[in-house]
Amino acid sequence: MMKLTVSDIYELQKRVASNRDEPSYKQLFLYFHKPLSELALSYVRSRELAEEVVCDVLMKVWTMQEDLLQVKQLRLYLYRAVRNTCINELKKSNRFQPWDAEEADLGQASYPSNPEEILMKDEFRKKLLTTIRQLPPQCQLVYKLIREDGCTYKEVSQLLAISVNTVDRHLNKALHKLLHTAREYFYFYFPLILDNFPEMPLFFGC
Repeated sequence: MMKLTVSDIYELQKRVASNRDEPSYKQLFLYFHKPLSELALSYVRSRELAEEVVCDVLMKVWTMQEDLLQVKQLRLYLYRAVRNTCINELKKSNRFQPWDAEEADLGQASYPSNPEEILMKDEFRKKLLTTIRQLPPQCQLVYKLIREDGCTYKEVSQLLAISVNTVDRHLNKALHKLLHTAREYFYFYFPLILDNFPEMPLFFGC
């Protein structure tokens, strides 16, 4: 789906709020459904509950009517609403499980490979996933929000109620851990690393 700018999103909001425009609401729903579902899943670890949380939050967009016009950053508003709803659900069951890194999409790049290279690629991906899974929960979440969902440092800072400097420390910690894992594969499988972790060459001095 084409990326929407803040202005695009707000224009859709206005149509939903003022005209009850169903096509505009559907566009917003489809645009935000996947990243919100992944965020919810990172908290509740249940696809069924994550879907319920996200649908409830997105339904509120429709029912807010003209109050929706007061929301200037809808993405941040929705992320915060999903996070808070998930936390409330977790409080009910007194549990927390961090994001399942094994479900992360490490890219769809395809390269001509012989059997040895295929095995190397598979081993490399598994090691990266294991590294991500072993990160502290909030470090994992910061990494996911920035690298997977495209949030800015400021948005993540507001969403998680931490400073921008703390966001930066979490992301750098994640990237350095991944750097350590990727080092032995770097020159052999540079394209895959570059596609999935574009910041990585900076740590190598490339």
